[in-house]
Amino acid sequence: MSAREKKSSLRATLLARRDALSHDMATICEERVRRRLSRLGAYSGARTVALYCSEGSEVPTQSIVLAALSEGRRVCLPRVRGETIEFATVSGPGDLVAGAAGIREPSPRCEACGGADVAVVPAVGVTREGARLGRGGGHYDRFLAGFGGVSVALAFSVQVVRSVPEEAHDRRVDWVITEDATFGP
Repeated sequence: MSAREKKSSLRATLLARRDALSHDMATICEERVRRRLSRLGAYSGARTVALYCSEGSEVPTQSIVLAALSEGRRVCLPRVRGETIEFATVSGPGDLVAGAAGIREPSPRCEACGGADVAVVPAVGVTREGARLGRGGGHYDRFLAGFGGVSVALAFSVQVVRSVPEEAHDRRVDWVITEDATFGP
């Protein structure tokens, strides 16, 4: 089985696990993840943070985005541009529009973000060592390849696995945060 086929199979398994979480459990986990992230030194000291708008059964990020804005941080969210993502600065939910595949993203009037201290990224699956399985488009791998700050993946504990098939283009994250643990260097 090729790495691509292994990833596809693992992705289906992990999405089913994530989708099986109840709304109540996801809400409880969201608060725990948010607290863990706020205690991470690299994040708590960051002036500019790159976040994402969660969708479906991903770890909800709305409260994280709103908290970062209320703390006076510069918040950058991704916009899909073909094969890449670019981050743009937002000042609130009113700056978001439906983008590719209906995912909320900064409107065209939002200015490009020149860089971030910390990038918080989504994951379908992740290891304690930071190997990350995404949705399969490679957008975040391409972004992380050129990112010079600290990277953090958010996941539910049911998404943490012993290993993820890795290819040359895959990029690991520095930290992994779940509702139960923080893994990092």
